[in-house]
Amino acid sequence: MPGKTDARKAKQLDSIKQAIMLEIHGLRFYQVAAERCTSQGARELFSDLAEDEVRHRAELETGEAFSIHPPDRGMESPTH
Repeated sequence: MPGKTDARKAKQLDSIKQAIMLEIHGLRFYQVAAERCTSQGARELFSDLAEDEVRHRAELETGEAFSIHPPDRGMESPTH
């Protein structure tokens, strides 16, 4: 049934778009927080979190976030 498949794909795409928007808002939040911090440690933390949001957005936009193979970031797979 093409109608159900199309509706499902549209719903999935909407979910991905919402997730990307959350990453964009998170990025802005962390950037502003980093700018306003007087503590170097807090500024670095917020800057690191902002960088994570950029990576998350890229993963969502490229489909990497949906890969069945976890990225090699020095962490074990949850199945190990």
